[in-house]
Amino acid sequence: MLHTHPLYETLRAGDGFFYDPISKGPSKQNLWSSGMAESGDGSWIDFSSPKARSVWAEGIRGLVEYGVDGIWE
Repeated sequence: MLHTHPLYETLRAGDGFFYDPISKGPSKQNLWSSGMAESGDGSWIDFSSPKARSVWAEGIRGLVEYGVDGIWE
């Protein structure tokens, strides 16, 4: 998830990203987001985190209700 994403701080606060023991915070990489064709610094979501799973599930709820039963991200 790019650092500029509106939910980035929500996931950071909920330990929703892979942890970097050196920086003592979310790991940081350069990521490419196909949705808005942006690239920039971001962090990988850690789906072992309950907060990350909750935020992700809420974000795709509309797709599931529409009938989508698979997604690649």
